[in-house]
Amino acid sequence: MLNSVESGFLDMRCEPATEHDLAVMFNGNMFTNATYLRASGYGGLLISEGDTCPPILWADQQSHFCTLDRMQTLSNLDIQRHAAHLFEHTHADFLVFNDIHLEEDSPAFSGYPSQTFQYKANWRRDISAGEMILPGKRASALRRKQKKLQEQVGDIPVEFRFERCRPGDVAAIVELNKAKIEAAGGRHHMTAEKQAAMEELCAEIGYTASLTCAEELIAGDIICVSGNRSFVPMLGHNPKYEKYSTGSQVTYLALLELEKMGCTESNFLWGDSRWKSDFRAIRDPLVTIVVRRNNRVLLSADYRKAVLPHAIEAAKAVLKPYLKTLRDKIRTPRLSLLGIDRS
Repeated sequence: MLNSVESGFLDMRCEPATEHDLAVMFNGNMFTNATYLRASGYGGLLISEGDTCPPILWADQQSHFCTLDRMQTLSNLDIQRHAAHLFEHTHADFLVFNDIHLEEDSPAFSGYPSQTFQYKANWRRDISAGEMILPGKRASALRRKQKKLQEQVGDIPVEFRFERCRPGDVAAIVELNKAKIEAAGGRHHMTAEKQAAMEELCAEIGYTASLTCAEELIAGDIICVSGNRSFVPMLGHNPKYEKYSTGSQVTYLALLELEKMGCTESNFLWGDSRWKSDFRAIRDPLVTIVVRRNNRVLLSADYRKAVLPHAIEAAKAVLKPYLKTLRDKIRTPRLSLLGIDRS
């Protein structure tokens, strides 16, 4: 699909990506790790870059290109320049800027028809030496729960371990995560393919933080460290110990270890669970922007197939608060549901 590997157009260049490029230009993101990309089935990697805008790593999806450097910060001008160059020098019908952080106050996007989908956010926490990981009251409450957990299990010590990821660690914590989600009435979305890709990645850059009691896994985090950034793609806890906040216990202790390793940032990724804000993480909204060469692309089956999952998730995000309100009303007494004040 690539007609020209170099061009002076808008000072932009595009060329096939090598593993050396990934290690040098995109170090610091687990999603651009060569092992992860290979295990996830991505091939035909391409880099587009310019003197005045950041490089982007793309996967060639035949009819379109999709960005792989998730959570990358881009401006509308960056998007416009990359799109103009790739549409000029490739046969791509459309470009998917997937899960990017759109720079605030950037000039409005123009030049090509596009759609924007917003339904996801990354929870990011900076790690600074000597900084309190939890606010004082929450830290004290967590220590009390640690003590109560030890009292509950008696003389068997509750042990924390932080070590390189071993075979079986990912599967064990996936099972905890699945149990937690299903106990709350949800559905687990980890596929065998995604789990296999995570296991390959963790064999290279993964760490396991775990709480155990007599070899029983109470809670655990899978953490990937790339450069000075860490990512938590999977965590879980045993529901029978939930009242002791064992998930927060293991994350608290893991952050202390990451600080010792020199990590300056931890990414808790998607999902708006309260514990992330408890750990002073900042919610960074992400968007997916699909840019079309022209509006005729709307008639393409490949375009509809690529856009549909994002459209569904964006619609679910819009409807979620209304559905929650409806569920809350259904749970109330019938008089309340009818709007009758019983007081």
